[in-house]
Amino acid sequence: PDTGKETSRERVVDESFCALCFKTEIDSHGDLAHIRVYSGRLKAGDQVLNTRVAKLERAQMLYSMHADERIKIDEAVAGSIVAVVGFRYTRTGDTICDPPSGSAGGGRIVLPSPKFPDGVVTMVVEPIEHSDREKLIEVLTRFEREDPTFSWEEKDQQLVISGMGELHLE
Repeated sequence: PDTGKETSRERVVDESFCALCFKTEIDSHGDLAHIRVYSGRLKAGDQVLNTRVAKLERAQMLYSMHADERIKIDEAVAGSIVAVVGFRYTRTGDTICDPPSGSAGGGRIVLPSPKFPDGVVTMVVEPIEHSDREKLIEVLTRFEREDPTFSWEEKDQQLVISGMGELHLE
């Protein structure tokens, strides 16, 4: 992230840790960040760096996911796909890696983020009751965090949503 130079990592446990968040999910037990570990290892309780926002995150719990079943694990290694609870800033497409003072010598890196298309259908939404407007904004913000193809904005006192089609927005 500092030099802009291209580098590579081997998919081995002995390298510095790096992973890509490919999905975020808001859950009643806390946000789940689904990640693929490209190199190194991540243990429950480890602190990592989100390179997009340059902030430290703590991986409080790690889970191996099987459909909607969660299996708590203590460690994820290169090649693993796991869900992490505890990240506050990490979103879909973010790279997380060892902090600069990491035990493996750091090694900040930015992995290529998936490209998502812009919305093709736009519509205005309104709450049934005016008093529910703040709740609606909260839900729209949640949808936007979970789905990178969904967006919303406030224009001229109206809430305008955009997505991939009518069914998507419904």
